[in-house]
Amino acid sequence: MRMEAEGGKGMQDENAIVLEFDLTEVLWRRFFQAHYAHQTFFRLRFVYGALLVVIGAFMLGAAAANNWVGTAFLISGLYCVLSRQLFILKSMASARKGPLFEGRVQVRLTRAGLTVTAGGQHSERAWKDFHGYRSVEPGLMLYTDQNAFFFIPREALTPATDGILQQFLRHSEVRRL
Repeated sequence: MRMEAEGGKGMQDENAIVLEFDLTEVLWRRFFQAHYAHQTFFRLRFVYGALLVVIGAFMLGAAAANNWVGTAFLISGLYCVLSRQLFILKSMASARKGPLFEGRVQVRLTRAGLTVTAGGQHSERAWKDFHGYRSVEPGLMLYTDQNAFFFIPREALTPATDGILQQFLRHSEVRRL
């Protein structure tokens, strides 16, 4: 972590915070798990799937029942129970295709927004582009829409930088999810 005093163009501020961290597959997976854990859709789907598994298992165990229907219930239930893990796998596959899947990342936080630099890539986002944020076990998730987010791992934030980042978010009126 570095605090910088700079002037000039772009999203730079007198009190810019510069964070550097390594993107890894493990880090991506932790943030996808945190993202999907907060979606009520998957909780409801799990309960519905567990019910289907129980009904399907009962139907397969009953001598007079139709085994095809019982098998369909069982398979549908297993899909519902495992759907969150399947979505994580799908999201990981999509993330692997992107240019910023692994490597060193530099994030500059200012009152205006954040700038991300990784490899040859450079991206700027104003705080108004984010509709909300969520503080989770692995770090901070900044959402640009319901399913797209940028994350900052907890390891990259000190208590001081986290406090300044929270001030930036309050100042810009990005809401806590």
